[in-house]
Amino acid sequence: MIPHNISEDHYYLVADIGEDDNSIHRNKYAFSPIAIFVLEGEVTDPELQLTPSTHDFGTVQVGEESEPESFTLKNAGGGVAEGIVFTNTSEYVVTEGEGSFSLGAGEEKDIEVVFTPSSEGSKPDWLEAETDYQVVYAELTGTGETSDEEDPEIVWIPDET
Repeated sequence: MIPHNISEDHYYLVADIGEDDNSIHRNKYAFSPIAIFVLEGEVTDPELQLTPSTHDFGTVQVGEESEPESFTLKNAGGGVAEGIVFTNTSEYVVTEGEGSFSLGAGEEKDIEVVFTPSSEGSKPDWLEAETDYQVVYAELTGTGETSDEEDPEIVWIPDET
């Protein structure tokens, strides 16, 4: 179906009604349309929004896990946005909402991420939501740290009773 833009807020669509009365097909006969539909409003593409756009997990002990941080992915446009949610390193783990998604206009998806550093130092990464036409990011930062305290020495003292 090819819309013919007549004005900014009206679209005319030349189409045939299918044999099952539930489908509409583009009319190949330009001079004899069976039906003309007037679609009011804006025709918009999906538009992803990922909030918050950044999160600092602070300092986390190597081998430990941070508290989860919540993110929201929203289709703020029209149509249906289909894609995938992921991080690029194993130190940031999507614990909820990872993998494929399909969001209609105005729909949201909850995502949770934890930071699990495997070594010391600054660990930047991105939470990404990607479709065929758009990629949105949230910057992730955190620092892995090892304890300065040494493990206490365990001394066994035999009981002399």
